[in-house]
Amino acid sequence: MIACEVFTELSTIVLRRTFNQDCSNEQRVIIKIDMDQQDPSLASASPYFEYLASNNSCDASITDKAYIKINGGYEEYNSAEDGYIHINPLFPSNDPNPVNPRWRIRPNPFDPIALDFDLYSVLMHEAHHIIGFNS
Repeated sequence: MIACEVFTELSTIVLRRTFNQDCSNEQRVIIKIDMDQQDPSLASASPYFEYLASNNSCDASITDKAYIKINGGYEEYNSAEDGYIHINPLFPSNDPNPVNPRWRIRPNPFDPIALDFDLYSVLMHEAHHIIGFNS
């Protein structure tokens, strides 16, 4: 449910490309979200990349699939997902039975604890990586 909220908000922020005459082919960006207890970080994300060939090898490029879809392009190789987000639910200790779990569902400005992580903010941060923002 939180992931749906994040991507609904993100879809209101990312504007659909309108200056192209043929933007009628609206495509959804598909992101795989999973829990990865082996990831040493809090979370990680990346778009999947696609090699865009051309007649001139100097013009070939590699670009991310989410960017292609957001900007009205077509992906050359159709695959199930356009990117992924891994969340480590056991971070920071990687202990299967943590004494003090540090995850919250959403931010709580009335009870800020410096070491807590809220799922909403982490998902939003990682989703921005998929659409091309670096941090």
